[in-house]
Amino acid sequence: RKTVRLLNLSFLLVAFICALNLVDTVVLTGMAGLPAMWVVQSLLNLVLLPTAQFGSFYMAYRGLAASDLLLVHRFQFAQLALCVLGVVCATVPYQCINGLLRLASTESTWGEVPSAEAFGAGAAIVESMLWMVSACLGVLNLAQVRRVRVLPSSNCSYNSQPAML
Repeated sequence: RKTVRLLNLSFLLVAFICALNLVDTVVLTGMAGLPAMWVVQSLLNLVLLPTAQFGSFYMAYRGLAASDLLLVHRFQFAQLALCVLGVVCATVPYQCINGLLRLASTESTWGEVPSAEAFGAGAAIVESMLWMVSACLGVLNLAQVRRVRVLPSSNCSYNSQPAML
């Protein structure tokens, strides 16, 4: 039960981070005149990243419930990729992604408006911390799923011939 709750929390956290990023991007676009394409990219992130995280959650849940080694194995690869993506989103600033290194850049991304600079810096810090928490939670999910002993079920055969109809 605890493993499944952590998996669900991971999905909800990614959905929240992407929604927060969309709100931040819309506000910064209005305040600092950032390109409108960043809002579209943020909206795509809101659709694609939580969907990928939910797919990972589903593979783990179904693999644990049905004792399916193949789904558990696929979950491990998908979760590892999502953890790496979380670390990248936490550190690297790229267009609508407010990575922590955006604060270290020499040129101002948010224009000359002081309120936009303060809001953008706060958004970068909060989003980066949440992405890092998401990556750490993903590693914890990997450990939890690996700790659960999944034995192949007796009715599951991967090397059998297809049934003739």
